[in-house]
Amino acid sequence: MLYQATWDDGSTIDLPMGKAVCVGRNYVAHAQELNNPIPRARA
Repeated sequence: MLYQATWDDGSTIDLPMGKAVCVGRNYVAHAQELNNPIPRARA
């Protein structure tokens, strides 16, 4: 089964269902750009 995603330009792409795509704020420079707290490293 496929899921149809839409890009910002309006084009579409078929992706398999069940695939998770995650984005995290784990980069210091990116967090600083957004004025977000800097994540601490986990041991």
